[in-house]
Amino acid sequence: MKIRCQTQMLRDILQLANSVVSARSPKPVLANVKIVADPERTEILATDLEVAIRCILDQIDVDTKGEALVNAARLGNILRECDDEFINIERHGEQIKISYTNAEYELQCNDPEEYPEISEYDDTDTVKLSRQDLQKMIRYTAFSASRDATSFALNGLFFVVRTGEIRLVGADRHRLAFVKKKASNPDKAKAEVIVPTKAMEQLERMMTDEDETVGVKIEEKQILFKVASGVVVAHLVEGKYPDYENVVPQDCDCKAEIDSQTLLHSVRKAAPVSPEESKSVTLKLSKGRLVVLSTASEIGSAQIEVPIDYPGSDVHAAFNPIYLIDLLRVVEEETVRLELKDSDSPGLIRVGKDYVYVLMPMHIDD
Repeated sequence: MKIRCQTQMLRDILQLANSVVSARSPKPVLANVKIVADPERTEILATDLEVAIRCILDQIDVDTKGEALVNAARLGNILRECDDEFINIERHGEQIKISYTNAEYELQCNDPEEYPEISEYDDTDTVKLSRQDLQKMIRYTAFSASRDATSFALNGLFFVVRTGEIRLVGADRHRLAFVKKKASNPDKAKAEVIVPTKAMEQLERMMTDEDETVGVKIEEKQILFKVASGVVVAHLVEGKYPDYENVVPQDCDCKAEIDSQTLLHSVRKAAPVSPEESKSVTLKLSKGRLVVLSTASEIGSAQIEVPIDYPGSDVHAAFNPIYLIDLLRVVEEETVRLELKDSDSPGLIRVGKDYVYVLMPMHIDD
């Protein structure tokens, strides 16, 4: 194998690959990326056995086709110091030679045959939706997925395919984010699967073409996403996802439209004074205003008042400020709708018609 490629392009691709590569795996081969060079299509492959990617390399000349394994960290370090526009990579048996002007490296490498197989994308019976929609869905839900390894099914995003629609759900034991978007898919392409959060976050990073359409293929044990820059493959998380639709309360009678950035800044202002042991801020709705409160006996108190168009009755509820900030910092819409029932019931934040965020209340002493 012998190739010559544009240095910055390879840096960018390797940065994507390094977010998948498993440097601490008991299988040393997983610390590598696999380069598959062919004049028709050249790819870099990376996997940790749960998530895998196939990244297409452009701006590349293939002198001799072939395959090679390269340690991802070492290649990254070499590329970081390369100040040439192009870099050369070639394999000779068990050695990889990397060179550019006035610099040459020789690295030991493994046999490419030792690398795990990574599925190719097949375009039959696939679901399609816009990059813009899917990227937004991931941003609005991934932060809610549980990071607790004991939560099993909640360690992924629930990916639901219905006729003409895709739903994505992220939840832990304290909150739930649910979004739906229109999609183009055959009637038989219906599914309910749990996708590793890492795979969805990797997919978001790979969606760089503004107008592209994303293809989704769901198989028995894995899911594949096709974007312009390559393919993301993920093993499905085993387990049964909770009934997310029943978690969304239907009886929050106190509703107020609030500027999303104003609410974000108000929560951030109050958060530094929230109690250390029970991180919480109180959202208090009363006629014509929202007040964001936080009080800690050992610190002090904060009160931030926001004028709003709210004609309803007084109501308040306390929530973890981090959970509020997680959503509000990614919201693109100018306004959100806050819905409360009482201090003991879950609260809602709705964004447009297709997104709902459920927050469990914090119980604090008055």
